Formats: sequence, structure tokens, C-alpha cells
Amino acid sequence: MGERFRVDIAAQGPLVRAIAGAGRPGGELEVELQAAARLIGQDERPILIVGMGSSLHAGRTALPRFAAMGRFVIASDAGELLHFGLPGIPAEAIVVAISQSGRSAETVALATQLRATDPNRLIIGIVNDANSPLARLATATVALRAGSEAAVATRTFLASVVVLQLLADALTGVPEAYMTLDGLADVLTGLADDESEARLATQRIGAARVLEIIGRGAGLGLAHYAALTIKETAAFPCEALAGGEFRHGPLELVDASAAAIVLVPSGPTAGLAYRLVREIAAAGWPTWAIGSWQATSAPRELTKDGVLATITAHLDGPLADIPALVVLQQFAALLAEHRGRVPGVLLRSAKVTATQ
Repeated sequence: MGERFRVDIAAQGPLVRAIAGAGRPGGELEVELQAAARLIGQDERPILIVGMGSSLHAGRTALPRFAAMGRFVIASDAGELLHFGLPGIPAEAIVVAISQSGRSAETVALATQLRATDPNRLIIGIVNDANSPLARLATATVALRAGSEAAVATRTFLASVVVLQLLADALTGVPEAYMTLDGLADVLTGLADDESEARLATQRIGAARVLEIIGRGAGLGLAHYAALTIKETAAFPCEALAGGEFRHGPLELVDASAAAIVLVPSGPTAGLAYRLVREIAAAGWPTWAIGSWQATSAPRELTKDGVLATITAHLDGPLADIPALVVLQQFAALLAEHRGRVPGVLLRSAKVTATQ
């Protein structure tokens, strides 16, 4: 299973190329995206992205792009909405429900309740199984086309992230994400061929008792995904926080018994993340910074401060921060092996959570 997990990681570059092919003008994916975009429309109706686990975290990566269109958009845990938030969901809100299996218990139950309450409710289903219960409940469905994966979410998470950005392309009429897919595929393939950075990170921070992963913007969704994957794969205590959130209290945790991974974003908050990395390292916490710096001096300066700095390669556009997921997945696999576990094997939970 450990090698199958690595096979899934390596398959992500080719997956992006396959998505690009299906998303070309007139392709099956492009037709589905255009249908979903027509339902969402160009007006000011709010967008509610719902899901559980890695599906929810994929939704979080899209928030900055949808917000940049002037749309009110939030991503929310489907289970909490189901039990505590249903009365507060605006009647005009468009629900984008993500479930890689299309069978996640809370997401399906939420969609069922919404459909029963309002048969005309607009629900966009993003699923890997077009014949799943969620797909049948949706007004329109966009299929991920990620194939089956052996272990915890890798390809399906990436496909969800990319498809959401392509949906944003369809809404704006500008193929901002689509035009970068070939470059993203090349970067992911190159990173998957070399585990050296992840191996060095395992040596540097693998002895910590707890791990904090810090991100912002699209990188915050990536941080949440990484924390979940590390917990699932390596049974290692780990949490994800926004950069500002980390300053509001958790900064007090900084000591040698813990470690940090800081995802340095490509956008305007890069300087804030860079400064936070240096402060954490100066306080003595083993720190790994991952980013696609254009300023070549940044990683060299961080290295002088004792920080492990990984450059993932620079990409333009809304998918610029996504290559970090490969080294994070590799780190999860190596950390699992370091702790005597087989990467990707779930001992107490299931890949598809079919009960609440």
C-alpha cells in the first residue's frame, strides 16, 4: 500500500494533463463546467461551498478566486450545516457540494434536506462518481475524472481544486487557470520524481511532538488538507492555522518540542508569511517553509536562519500555490514510515465515511 500511495502521488501530473484535455473547448468537462456556470450566473447570489474532510479543504482553496469576482462565498462543514445551520442558509444561495465519492454521509444528507425543503434549490455537485447519490441530487454535476486511488485522498483532492478553478474560469470567461495546467502538470511531475526535500524535512522535524501547518488564502485550504493527510497517513498530531490566527495565541506554543510548516503564498501576503517564518525560527522552533519565491534571496536568507526552505517552482495564476501539495504528500508518506506505519493505510476509519 505504501508504494501505491506513491503511485497516486506520481499520477497527479498526468491527471492534470487529462483534465486539461477534457476541459478543452467542446470537451466533456468543459460542457459540464459551462452548464454549471450558467446556473450559478453572473448576479450577486451568494455561493456556499460544502463538503467534509479533504473535499471541504479543496473548496477552501477556491475562496479567494470566487471572492475576487465580487461574489459572497464561504466554505462550510456539511455536518455542522446539516444539524445547526440549515435555517440560516439563504433561499437564493447556490450550493456547491463536493464529495469525491458522492457518498459522504453528511454532504448527501445536507443535499437531501435542501432538496426536500426546496425542490428548485440550485445544487452543483462536484463528484468523482457521476452515478453517486450526490450526483442524483444535484441540479448539475461536474465529474472529477480522477480515477480510483489506493489510499487517502491525493488525485481526487487535486482534481477538486483544479475543477473549482476551471469553474471560476467558466464564470469569468477568462481561462486563467486553464492556461496554466500544462505548466502545473510539469511541475507536479518533476516534484514527484524527487523526495529529497521531504526526506530532509522528515529528518528535521520528524521528532517533534506536534506539528502546526500555517497558510493563507488558497494555501490555507492546502494547509488543512496537509494536516488531515498527515494525521490519516502518519497518525501524527497536526493542525492547520491561518497566519494571523497563529499570531493570536498559538505563537506561545513555540518551543523545541513542536515544529512548523509555513506555506509561503504567491500573493500579497507573502511578506507576512516570510516574516512569520523568521520569527518562529528565531524562537527555536524547527521550521519548514515551502513556497514558489520569485525573489531568489528569500530562501537563502531563511536557510541562514536555520529554516529548511523548499522552492516548488514559480507558476502564474490561481493555481500557483498548489505544487506544495506534492512535497507535503511525500512528507506524510516518509513520516508514516519513520513512525512505523504503512503510508496510506487507514486503521480506524474508512476512505468513504458513509455514516455520521
